[in-house]
Amino acid sequence: MLLRLYPLVFILLFLIGCAVQPVTRREPPPTPVHPEPALTPAPALTPALTPAVKEDPFRVFPQKYRQQALEYERSQEPRKALFSWKVVRSFIPDDREALERIAALEEWMRGEAERHFQRGLDYFQGKSIHEAQKEFLNALAYNPDHAAALDYLKNRIPELDYILYETREGDTLRNIAKEIYQDPEKDFLVAFFGDLESGVALRPGKVIKLPVIGPEVVAKP
Repeated sequence: MLLRLYPLVFILLFLIGCAVQPVTRREPPPTPVHPEPALTPAPALTPALTPAVKEDPFRVFPQKYRQQALEYERSQEPRKALFSWKVVRSFIPDDREALERIAALEEWMRGEAERHFQRGLDYFQGKSIHEAQKEFLNALAYNPDHAAALDYLKNRIPELDYILYETREGDTLRNIAKEIYQDPEKDFLVAFFGDLESGVALRPGKVIKLPVIGPEVVAKP
């Protein structure tokens, strides 16, 4: 009888032991998390360099000298105005405004030169030599090629006071006129009395004889 119970007791104890033992759950191992690589910022886009645009001298210079010409006309400096208009015409040969202003200025300056020359003749005939010289010089200020005024100044008016000037390295007609007459616009006097050509380089060491004229001589046109 007992032999039959042993197997039953053994099975019962085995079942009780299994029921008492706690059941443990195994969690699956965590999946390793790899840190994401840091993103390298995209390089900043360098703006394309715009090549410097060169101003077209055929547009800039004519406009610049046109404005200068108008300003010289307003300030009653016709020689400078005439030069500026000629620069405009050199860039734009068919510029109507430049052509009209050049013609008008040249005609007006010729008229003023003739008026001063006639006044110089009156003074010369009245023996007012100093006043005659002044008017002939004014005639040349308006028209440096006035042949009659040149003739009277060089050949008919008795010698007045002169100053001797020796040319130096780098001299120009304008800087000599500025030094002697405090006015570079009187360069035509230096060219005339010094027998010099405008635009030709001056050789140092040349002695020229220039008339002494007061500030009232050669009025600004």
